[in-house]
Amino acid sequence: RDEPFSTPLSVGYRPSQVVVAQDEGRVLVVTEPGLDVIELSTETEPRVIDLVDLTADPVEDPAARDVSITPDGATALVRLDGSTKLGVVDVESGVREDIELGDFVSDLDLAEDGTQAFAVIGSNLSTVSTLVVIPVPLESTDASTFRRAEVASVVSRSVSISPDGSLALMYSNAENNPYLAVLTSDDRWQTPVTRALDLKAPVRAVFAAPAGPHGIAFQETA
Repeated sequence: RDEPFSTPLSVGYRPSQVVVAQDEGRVLVVTEPGLDVIELSTETEPRVIDLVDLTADPVEDPAARDVSITPDGATALVRLDGSTKLGVVDVESGVREDIELGDFVSDLDLAEDGTQAFAVIGSNLSTVSTLVVIPVPLESTDASTFRRAEVASVVSRSVSISPDGSLALMYSNAENNPYLAVLTSDDRWQTPVTRALDLKAPVRAVFAAPAGPHGIAFQETA
């Protein structure tokens, strides 16, 4: 059609996230039942073509679910609060795989190109910040093959990744915590460089600059 038009569509209950694939051929909608796939076409009106399950547990709390979708719309990564596993879903086939990371997964972020995922793991008793780098698409479901980077004496539950994936800033805002773990890599995390910073005042949020040379921290008054 030459003129703009709208098409009402029905998707799953309580949609919480909408992602348009890079090629603009599909729209992915995260809902309580799963992942609705909407096909966009210049030949036909948009239509829902699939509902992909994001979990094998029918009574899992959808509100505890954090879903990250790669820019090409091919893969969905599912983190669940209080779980040590990361779910990886192939959107096209609907195949799900659970990866055991060995500790609670408290945050997950993607590089801008979607080829690497970054998971923060650790329990409430842990005083080590651990970042797990996961290749996307998966090369293996064996978590021991994933690269890891650690910063001692810093409690971290969240991560901010620069778009190019060269800088990771890890922190915790669950309580008054002034410490920041800084991790950098110029070789896709084969030999990361790590350090800890004391920012003197509680950290509330951290953001990485686009190319990774700087970070910005929002803090409470010291």
